[in-house]
Amino acid sequence: MKKRYYTLALLLLLSGSILEAQAVKVVAYLPTWAGFPNSINNVQLTKVTHINVAFANPNTSGAIILADSRTTTHLATVVTKAHASGVKVFLSIGGAGAPAATYKTLLSDNTKMNSFVTSLVTYCTTNNLDGIDVDIEGDVLDGTNVTKTQYQTFVTALATALHNKSYQMTAALATWFATYVSNAAAAQFDWINLMSYDSALPSYPAAQHSPFSQTTSDFTYWNTTKGVPGSKLVIGVPFYGYGWGTYATSGELSYANIVATYSGAENNDKVGSGSNVIYYNGITTIKQKTTYACSNAAGVMIWQITEDATGAKSLLTAINDVIALCSVGIEESNVKNSSLSLSIYPNPSNASSNIQLNLPTAANTTLTIYDNLGQVVEVINNAALGEGTHLYNLNASSYPAGIYFCKLNSGQESICSIFIKN
Repeated sequence: MKKRYYTLALLLLLSGSILEAQAVKVVAYLPTWAGFPNSINNVQLTKVTHINVAFANPNTSGAIILADSRTTTHLATVVTKAHASGVKVFLSIGGAGAPAATYKTLLSDNTKMNSFVTSLVTYCTTNNLDGIDVDIEGDVLDGTNVTKTQYQTFVTALATALHNKSYQMTAALATWFATYVSNAAAAQFDWINLMSYDSALPSYPAAQHSPFSQTTSDFTYWNTTKGVPGSKLVIGVPFYGYGWGTYATSGELSYANIVATYSGAENNDKVGSGSNVIYYNGITTIKQKTTYACSNAAGVMIWQITEDATGAKSLLTAINDVIALCSVGIEESNVKNSSLSLSIYPNPSNASSNIQLNLPTAANTTLTIYDNLGQVVEVINNAALGEGTHLYNLNASSYPAGIYFCKLNSGQESICSIFIKN
C-alpha cells in the first residue's frame, strides 16, 4: 500500500489546481425517495465525483423500473444537473428489499439473464448514464435466490457488455454476505463500494453501527482475502444513525436531524449513554475514515447524501476538507516545470524523520504539520529561505500513531506530503 503515497505525491507535482488534482472518488447515493429528483439541487456537487441513483430493479421480463414511481424524466433532471458540474451518474440496481424472486428468475436462466444485461446497457445509453452500480445484497445474494455462481456469471456478462460501450460497473458489497462473492466476481468491478456500516441495528443490543475498526477490517478483508486492490475499493460511510431505548427508532435517523436536535452532536459519535443512546458518525470519525481512504483506498462512498447537514456541520464538507489536504498540494500555480520538492524519510517512522525541501528560488516559506483532522500540530519553519536544498528534523516521538500531512507553502506554490507515525 505504500505505493499509494507516492502516487499522491506525483499528483501533487503534476496538478495545477484543486479540480485537476482531485483524484479521490466521492460517491454519493441519491435515493429515489426524499424529494427526488429536486433533491439533487441540495447536493454540493463540487464536492462529489459520482451520484448513484438508488434504486431501480427489473421486472420479470428484465425491463428496468425506477423505484418509488419515479420516471426517466425525473432521472433526466438529475443527470443533466450532475453532468453540468462534471459529476458522473450511475444507476444502482437492487438495494435492501429488492425483489428476490425476480432476480432468481432472471439469473437462473442464461437467456433471461442476457436479456436483462442488454436492458441495462440500453438503459445507460437511452438515459445518458455513465454506468451501473450492482447493489444486489445478502437478502437476494444468499445462495438460494441467487447463488455464488449465478452472481459471478451475471456480473461477468454485465461488465463485458458495459465496458464494450465504455460504461463502468461498480458494486455495493458488505463483508457479511461476501461468501457469495467469488474473487473472480469481485474482479469484474471498476471499483467496489464497501458497506462498512449496519454492524448493529435497532433490533440488536445498543452499539456503534459503524466503528472505525469496521472500516479497517472490511478493507483488509476485501483487499487481502478477496484480492481487490486498494485502488478499486471505496470506503463506505454512514450519514445516519440508529437509536435505542428512549431514543429508539425503527430505521435510520438522519445525521441532519441528529445535529439539529442535539447541540454539539456533530463533534461526537453518540447521544445519550448505556442502552438509551443514538449511535452515528460525527465529523471527527468521518474525517478519520476519509484519511484512511485517501491513504489506502480509492475514495469514500456516502449512504446517503440527503441525510447530510448544512454549513459547518456538513459531513460532506468534512470529507472534502480532508481530501483537500490528502491529495491537493498545488493551490494556485502549476509546478510541473519547477524544482520545488518536498520529501520525508524514513517514512513511516516511530520517532524521528528528515524533511528535505528544495526551492527553485528564494522565498518566504512555511512548513507545517497537520493531523488527520486538519488541525495544526506543529510549524517546523516559517522564514525566508534561499534557493536550494534545506533539511529539517521532524521529531514525531510525541505524536500519536496515525497519518499526518506535511505542507510546504512557498509563495504561490505549495506541496503536501503524507507522513505516517507508527
